[in-house]
Order: sequence, then structure tokens, then C-alpha cells
Amino acid sequence: GPELRFYGGVPVFGPSRQVVGVLCVVDPGARDMAADDLELLVEYGMFIEEALQHRWLTIRDALTGLYSRRYFDEQAFTELRRAARHGEEISFAMVDLDSFRSLNDHHGDGHGDMVLQQVSQILAQRFRRPGDLVCRYGGEEFAIVLPGTPPEQAVRLLDAALASLREHAMAHDLGEHGVVTFSAGVS
Repeated sequence: GPELRFYGGVPVFGPSRQVVGVLCVVDPGARDMAADDLELLVEYGMFIEEALQHRWLTIRDALTGLYSRRYFDEQAFTELRRAARHGEEISFAMVDLDSFRSLNDHHGDGHGDMVLQQVSQILAQRFRRPGDLVCRYGGEEFAIVLPGTPPEQAVRLLDAALASLREHAMAHDLGEHGVVTFSAGVS
């Protein structure tokens, strides 16, 4: 191919201000980039950043930072079709915090929000393989998509997540175990 003689670029930042790419201009001819051209390239980069931020806001739950139910609805069927096409196993899990409404009613929404955020962090840390998808499904419910995972393995992973949640020992004096726990089902 032709020899590259000109390259100009600007970084593109994602929603958490990490660099996610570079918007660049390449040309096999030698040239200088005028200040107006550089300014235009920076503006295009900012336009891409705004589009990324908007997409992030539409697929993420504002409270927990997990993927939203809307994103789950978009992706679950796609992952199911992909697994069927490749003859791979896939598991879906629904997680529901035990007696959450009584905790929220007794301690208030602020405390309930803190519990949801901590549980979300635990689930996100436990289910972080490429392709794993952890979503806030609604209220105190979470949906998890586990491509390439047979149901028995999904149950073991959920048991480990529950053990991790219990280790955090978030008090729940109205719950059956005295700490925040969850119930889950796998399909």
C-alpha cells in the first residue's frame, strides 16, 4: 500500500474519562494540519464523546452503575441466539434480595440505595468474565447472563457470590439471617 506521510489525531474519552480510542486523519501525502483543521478534529472527537456518554446513560442503571433492564432486554435474546448458533451452553440467573422491602421501609431509601450499590459491586466483581452481563432488573432484582456456562456451574458461581455477600455482613435485623442475603434461580 501507499506509504503514510501524515497522521493527526486526538484522543476520545469514554464516560469515566478513560481514553477509549483515537480519532485520526491519515494521508499518504505530506501536509501540515492547520489550526482550523485541528480544531475541527477536536470538535468531532467531542461529538463522539457525547454520543458515548448518551449511550452509557441509556444502558446503565443510574444508582448501581450496572447495566439496565433495557440493555438486558436487548442483549439477552442476542446472547441466546449466539449460544444456539454455536451450540454452546448459556445460563440466565435472576437474583432477588431477601426481605429487601422491610429493610428499605425500616431504614429508609438512603440505606436501601447503599445496600443495592454494595450488592451490585459484589455481583459485578463475581461475574466479570468477558461476555458475562450483570443487570439491575428492577428494584431489588438483578439479572445475570452467563454465556458458555452450564446451569450447574452457574449455581456454584451464585453460591460463591452469596458467600461473598454474607462475608460483607451488611446488617439486616429484619432478615432471616441477620445480614443481607439473596435468593436466585437459574435457567
